Amino acid sequence: MAEKNLVIASHDIRAIAGGLSPKGRGKTLSTFNNCKLGVARFSSHPLWERHPASDELLQVFEGELDLTVLSPAGPIEMTLRPGSVFVVPKGLWHSPRPRGMVSLLFMSNDAGSEISNKKDPRRAA
Repeated sequence: MAEKNLVIASHDIRAIAGGLSPKGRGKTLSTFNNCKLGVARFSSHPLWERHPASDELLQVFEGELDLTVLSPAGPIEMTLRPGSVFVVPKGLWHSPRPRGMVSLLFMSNDAGSEISNKKDPRRAA
C-alpha cells in the first residue's frame, strides 16, 4: 500500500542553502527515523543548544563553524569545515559558532530541544 504523501526526490543542498535567508530557521527537506533532515544557512546562532530526543548530525557545505560540545569529560572543541561531518551526542549542550556565513545539512529530532545564551547552560540561573 503506497503512502499518499510519499515524496521521492533528490535535493541540491547548495542551491537550497543559497536561497535561504540567513536569519531564518532553515528548511526541512524530509524526515528520517523520526528526525528532521534539513538545510540551514546562518552567520549567527544562540550560544548553546541541546536535543534530548536524538543525536544531531551536522555536515558543513560552505563556511567554517567552531563547535564546542560539553561532554561529561569536559568541553570538546573543534572547527568544522566544508565536507566535515559531526554527530553531537543526544542531550549534550553544544555551541555552534559560525566564522561568517555557514551552510550545513542537519538531522535531529527537535522534540524538547533547548537553547540558552548563558555562559554555562548546565548551571541553574
